[in-house]
Amino acid sequence: MRMLHQFRRFVLALSGADEEILRYVPSERTRFESLGWAILITSCMAMISMWFALSSALSVNGILAIPVAVFWGLVIMGIDRWLITSMPVDGGRKFVMAVPRVLLAILLGTLISTPLVLRIFQSEIDAQMAVMPVSYTHLRAHETG
Repeated sequence: MRMLHQFRRFVLALSGADEEILRYVPSERTRFESLGWAILITSCMAMISMWFALSSALSVNGILAIPVAVFWGLVIMGIDRWLITSMPVDGGRKFVMAVPRVLLAILLGTLISTPLVLRIFQSEIDAQMAVMPVSYTHLRAHETG
């Protein structure tokens, strides 16, 4: 039970919440825990994605790829936490400040998801790659003949 409490405190800290203030507004606790979970899940997906990219695409030993993948997950965690905690509260500036953050989030999402998508569809990609040289040779024969 104590470990669960410590983990919930960690998730709250990721979201940038102040536990002292949350004691006065306990209804906001769930919102901040959700933000912390979003940061944690994103960083874990980034870590898995980097591990797949290193071990599959670059043929790095899976064990040797773990420290690099963990480092990448921590980098994404830091960036994601910064994106969430540095958002201004006032409405006018919020939209202007959100645009570069949304663009950065799209870039990071693409970087994180691409290795996973390639890994998931690897068998289909391999099958298509096996067919492509035949198709190319077939097309070249028609062009010259």
